[in-house]
Amino acid sequence: PALRQQNLRFTKLLNDLFGLESLTWHSLPPVLEPKPEFTTLEPVPVKGGRSGQCTLMARRLVEVGCRFIGVDHGSWDTHFTCFPRLENDRIPHADRAFAALVTDLEERGLLETTLVIMMGEMGRTPRINKQAGRDHWSKAQSVLFAGAGMVPGRVVGATNKYAEHPVTQPYGVEDLLETVYYLMGIDTQKTFYTPAGPSRFSQRDR
Repeated sequence: PALRQQNLRFTKLLNDLFGLESLTWHSLPPVLEPKPEFTTLEPVPVKGGRSGQCTLMARRLVEVGCRFIGVDHGSWDTHFTCFPRLENDRIPHADRAFAALVTDLEERGLLETTLVIMMGEMGRTPRINKQAGRDHWSKAQSVLFAGAGMVPGRVVGATNKYAEHPVTQPYGVEDLLETVYYLMGIDTQKTFYTPAGPSRFSQRDR
């Protein structure tokens, strides 16, 4: 009960801060939900949530003007028995939900002004461990971008055939963030003055 009350207080604070009315699944305008699109993004039951229903909610939030939306799809920390978990519980649901979301946004004319990113915290080890799983790997990982003027089908960067490390120009978190800022129209070299002193979105020199 105490945690729920705390969440409600934080939700109200965010709503007041960003000038949003409280939004719930049932409070969104029903006119935004024609039957064909609901079928495309039908709820997909998975452990820990419904990825299809969450991406459907994300699209509906985009329609009503929400500026930042996060969809969590957890349980990818596959340190053991990764193959059945990935094949049955993780990959199919994530693949269907992401594809349906991008397609739905494009059909509604929203993709050009919406940046969709699919990523995790890190990559996974190129080699399978003794528990038939894959551990943490920070030297290489994949990130998907869609919308906001990104070129469809473009691949940036490459690893060796074992996905161990980059064999072309390496790109890191700083590059990812600079890409996001650029697509948002933020000048990463602009200096902002805060109570803590001058700051920039990027510490790199052009």
